[in-house]
Amino acid sequence: MTKYVINGGKTLNGEVTISGAKNAAVAIVPAALLADGPVRLENVPKIIDVTLQMEIMRELGAQIRQINATTVEIQNTQNPSLKPHELERKLRASYYLLGVLLGRFICGFLCPFGWFQELLHKIPTKKFSTKRLKPLTYLKYVILVVMVFLLPVLVVNEAGMGDPFFCKYLCPQGVLEGAIPLSLVNSSIRAALGKLFSWKLCVLATVVVLSVVFYRPFCKWLCPLGAFYALFNRVSLLSMHVDESKCVSCGKCARTCPMDVDVTKTPNHSECIRCGKCVTACPTEAVRFRYAFGGSGASSKLSQKPIIKENKGE
Repeated sequence: MTKYVINGGKTLNGEVTISGAKNAAVAIVPAALLADGPVRLENVPKIIDVTLQMEIMRELGAQIRQINATTVEIQNTQNPSLKPHELERKLRASYYLLGVLLGRFICGFLCPFGWFQELLHKIPTKKFSTKRLKPLTYLKYVILVVMVFLLPVLVVNEAGMGDPFFCKYLCPQGVLEGAIPLSLVNSSIRAALGKLFSWKLCVLATVVVLSVVFYRPFCKWLCPLGAFYALFNRVSLLSMHVDESKCVSCGKCARTCPMDVDVTKTPNHSECIRCGKCVTACPTEAVRFRYAFGGSGASSKLSQKPIIKENKGE
């Protein structure tokens, strides 16, 4: 391991150029694909994660032009290449790029807390619809802006660092998957638990109760990561497509959707988690998955389902 020995006692002078923030860059670079035209980003830090992100985006079809050492111009061409490569394994901040590739498919199939809520919803009891509670879906965007972006920047300690306010004060997943298991096996951790743990335990208990009667309440109303991925739904590589020539306007897809989305009106709605229930429910196979930026590309064979004929004579 390399060691540095610093001998002080001398006055420092000179100029230092401060590069752009890494955490901001790895989120803003893939977000540039949301724009309809070219996006120019300045003061982009020259770090491995950002370089790998741009290489992956190039292979997916995006046009990226290096203006100078710290300025790049990005444009979404909507003509992706699906060649597999090894770059994703080297990328530490790959969860940002996943939003570009999959949108809220991550919420539907890769989130462990979403799966936990689905298990709770299977408990046999009376269920309630969230269609009349749609205004609450905007709450997660408020949480994203305020607790994830603004407060950590505006409220800082003596070292100039902000707390992860959402994770610290609101997120129940850390309590379920971290605090509770660790406190059960470690007495010193149990002794250190205080009011903050009690508060977050109450938040977890509330989400658990709501999940029994409502479908994925945390995903719909509170999750800022879901809100972030939702921004990419309309441009993600994996999208929904409705063949209007096959659609008979029966409404089965809208009635089946647990996220209260009418896929025939807004195929890539921000609340769609790509669960595929609308694909299964469609009697004419008008609803399909598509792989292409902006929703133009090849349909997925996964959307093909067998036609089941009922024998009404039995």
